[in-house]
Amino acid sequence: MKIFIFILLYIQTISSLELKKSSTCQTALGMQSGSIPDSAISVSSSYDSNTVGSKASRARTEQYGGAWCPLNQINSIPNEWLEIDFGN
Repeated sequence: MKIFIFILLYIQTISSLELKKSSTCQTALGMQSGSIPDSAISVSSSYDSNTVGSKASRARTEQYGGAWCPLNQINSIPNEWLEIDFGN
C-alpha cells in the first residue's frame, strides 16, 4: 500500500511539472492579431482561394469564410498542409 501511494504521488508530481512547463508559453503567435502577414501563410491547396484560402486559416475569425478548406476531401492519407513562415 505504501508503494502504491508513493508511485501515485510521484506520477502526480511529474504530471504537474510537465503542466508547468507547457503553460509557460503565453505569448500569442500573431495569427489572430494579424501581425503574421497573409504572405507568410501557405497551404497545399484550397477549395476557393478568395473565400477559404490560406488567409482564412487565422484563429478566432469569421473573415474570409472562417476556416481554410483544402481542395480535396481530407482522408487518412495526409497530403494537405498549412505552413506559417515565422521569419528569422
